[in-house]
Amino acid sequence: MTSGACSFDPAGRPFLIVSGPEDPLSATLARGGEVLAHEAFGAFGRTMTTLSPAIEGMLAAEDLAPSDLGGVAMVRGPGSFTGLRVSMAVAVGLAIGAGLPMAGIDYLPLLARNAEGTVFVLTYSRKKQAYLQGFTVEPGRTPVPLAPPQALYLDAAVDQLASAVEGGPISILGSGLRRNLEAFAVLPPAAALLPENCDAPRPEHLLRAAQEAGWCPSPPDPFYLRASDAEENLPGIAKARGLAPEEAEKTFRTLTGR
Repeated sequence: MTSGACSFDPAGRPFLIVSGPEDPLSATLARGGEVLAHEAFGAFGRTMTTLSPAIEGMLAAEDLAPSDLGGVAMVRGPGSFTGLRVSMAVAVGLAIGAGLPMAGIDYLPLLARNAEGTVFVLTYSRKKQAYLQGFTVEPGRTPVPLAPPQALYLDAAVDQLASAVEGGPISILGSGLRRNLEAFAVLPPAAALLPENCDAPRPEHLLRAAQEAGWCPSPPDPFYLRASDAEENLPGIAKARGLAPEEAEKTFRTLTGR
């Protein structure tokens, strides 16, 4: 996250939480410990045209303008590169335009709140790959990571989970599990594969994570665990456009600051 803490207290004025690392996207409006409104919607490939009108309608229904908010929190990843960039751009644009502080929320511990005990969150990365992180989760408390998050091929994720279950029962949830059920069906019964209703953030958990976040006057950094497809395929993309790979690499680094 970016530095520069500010004094915003999420227990006071209403605040907005935007989540877009994967479908369903969601927008949540809260004040203090209460969720005022929450809308989740499938918007694959339509984030920009769907998210902004949803936020506008949500604020209008509560008779609020952006300037009435106390801040804007956003889920910063890991997740879909396009979904994160677009959803965070919408959230950051709204916050900067209204002069509001911002906060970043990590996606994997957010989902871990959907279960208790030793919980492994497995979200979709791309074909035959997933993001994986384990947590110890107690009711009403912030999930405690067991290790840093990883981007893994499915066979490596299966091996890690098989090793983890040797220490006792575990629960597994997330889109990476849902889209690859056959790969994880080989795990022993002590590895509980949780149902689909555990795969998306719940409004009360978004609220709690936002309350616990560090609020800053500048935008949070997006959180990526792997290089984008465009970066990994840059030589081929350059060739198709008549560019030398070295020229494309130089241009990429100039544009991204990497």
